[in-house]
Amino acid sequence: MPKTSEIASVAPTAANLKRSINMKWFTEGHGAVKEEIALAQAQNKPKAEQEKVLGQIVGVIGQVTENTFEGKDGTVQSVLVAQGEFEAINYATGESIESPAANLPRYYLEGVRAQLQQGAVVLVAVEIVLVATGKSIPIAYEVRNLIQRKADSPINRIKAELKNAGRLRLSAPAEVKPEASGELSGVQAPEPPAKA
Repeated sequence: MPKTSEIASVAPTAANLKRSINMKWFTEGHGAVKEEIALAQAQNKPKAEQEKVLGQIVGVIGQVTENTFEGKDGTVQSVLVAQGEFEAINYATGESIESPAANLPRYYLEGVRAQLQQGAVVLVAVEIVLVATGKSIPIAYEVRNLIQRKADSPINRIKAELKNAGRLRLSAPAEVKPEASGELSGVQAPEPPAKA
């Protein structure tokens, strides 16, 4: 399998602007990946074989909305949707899409919603991973941060622009430096739910 950086990206165009980025889109081109992961889990293979990195999403989240719908069994269900500006790539197909909405996993968006309630805009860069759960629903989507999700301060953006123009008189915004782990510092992202 080629490394992520070796996969050619198809530039997004008006033709591949999607209404919403859904997790199922990431499994396209990956064949029977769900069955392979479930089988690896059933055979107690190493954790690395019980998951598959499917793609990547980068974007800016301005709000998180909750949409309700009636399930197949007649019960009312809800889903959280990130609203903003997003671009995604499917690693298997190389297809890249843009969208104003992304259906990221609920646990992740609950953490984002808490940040947004403080009046921030949240920047994200994540990989989408399909993992074995060992539960009644054997497969789940997770997100892995490529950078630490951080709230983007409007004041820091203004100060950075003034600094670049040579007109800043206040103290400069703190620089975000790569840490030893390769991630950028910022607000700690929520961890995926513990496996049972």
